[in-house]
Amino acid sequence: MATSDQPDDVTFSITLNSDENINPKLVADTIRDTEALLSDLETSITGTSEARVQWSWADDRPIELTAHVNGASREQLRRIVHEAERGFAAISEVKGPAIQWPEIFGRRAKSRAKRIVRRLENLGSITVAAEGEEPVTIEAAEAPMRLVSATVRAVDRQRLRSSVEGVLDVVSVRGRLKASITEHNTRKIVRCTLTDDLFETVKDMLKKRVVAEGMVSYRDDGTPVSITDITLIRPRLHGRDLDAFIGAAPNLTGGLDTVDFLERLRGEDE
Repeated sequence: MATSDQPDDVTFSITLNSDENINPKLVADTIRDTEALLSDLETSITGTSEARVQWSWADDRPIELTAHVNGASREQLRRIVHEAERGFAAISEVKGPAIQWPEIFGRRAKSRAKRIVRRLENLGSITVAAEGEEPVTIEAAEAPMRLVSATVRAVDRQRLRSSVEGVLDVVSVRGRLKASITEHNTRKIVRCTLTDDLFETVKDMLKKRVVAEGMVSYRDDGTPVSITDITLIRPRLHGRDLDAFIGAAPNLTGGLDTVDFLERLRGEDE
């Protein structure tokens, strides 16, 4: 029985990461398989013939299922989500020919977990997180060959340590912090994944033009898609007015005033 200072809810989440739009059917199938996986583990842990815990979808992204103490004790619920994450960790850490599954994983639980990971065929990575545990991320390029095709593993979108400049928008505090930057030059939306320590900084920059530095993923045409591992995010510093440089380069404009000179540079005087 839960104590008064201990919440009754226990949460398990899976984040589907992709540089492109995610098919709603893929999300729905993943939710169904995740709930079935947790139910399979429940029957193994509680020793019951059928699952009694009712899981509910807590949010839209990540896929976060939450269970109230409604068919199992809090301790059993904590173990269910803990063992579920251990199973995905076993997949991410596999080195030899076989996955070293946790003992509690039966045939159906193994099948469900593998089905979820196979969705890396259409994603960049999957992150799972049990309440109170460090998240486990499985990258498509690092997934076991038996689960994800060699073609998918070979696809490695260009990622460089770089910066993105544009207007910061939409921060989500459910699950991982999410934001977007409308890139200044291309007007495309660049997804941002933020760490908790950047939250206070980001709140003061919404709807403002910023520069974010981190690992940037690019499309084949060179436009940015997303930025992770952000080390710095700051307001864009405005440049000095041209008039401030008067005298720095004598006769630069050839006698033209500032407006006429700029129009000539831009080819607008023809």
